[in-house]
Amino acid sequence: MAMPSLKKNDLYKKVHPNFGKSGFQESLATVQGFVLGLLARGHTPSDSKTLELATTILNSGEPLTGSGIALFTTMLIEEERLLKVGLETRELGLFVPSAKEAPLKDRLQAMVDLAYGFNLGLCGESKPVIGSIADPDFHEINANLDEYIYNINAFSSVDTDDDASEADFAELLALLKDMILTVYLMIKL
Repeated sequence: MAMPSLKKNDLYKKVHPNFGKSGFQESLATVQGFVLGLLARGHTPSDSKTLELATTILNSGEPLTGSGIALFTTMLIEEERLLKVGLETRELGLFVPSAKEAPLKDRLQAMVDLAYGFNLGLCGESKPVIGSIADPDFHEINANLDEYIYNINAFSSVDTDDDASEADFAELLALLKDMILTVYLMIKL
């Protein structure tokens, strides 16, 4: 399956041109992953804590510029909508370039950055827990969540200098998309 071009990703086209002026210290892929993690965690675009978390966790306490705040808010609103659509279509427009846009090493790095950002957003405050401890399936469901978090975290240690094939990359990216959607669905239920 060919990776869609970032030139066809409407959200990417909206935020990429101003990203350099935003004041973020992390890559755009990391910020996207962070936003997806926050949303999976249950934060919303109207939650004032989301900007505080972005500043504290992603930017080492350094404030974002006005355009950075606008960019972050746009990403929160749009990603929340896209996650809901993604649950139905099992698709998610991640900020990972296609083979025509970047060499494999750069695409692997974008995937690593996304996974890293997702775990930061999801677990930045504390490890997420699903349901009430009184629920009979509490431990089993949370063990499944722990496994997904562990597996997504493993993406952060992928060696971008390793000799991966295009097929390996496509499989890993599809797996990452699926795991992000599954974690979002697990926590949102």
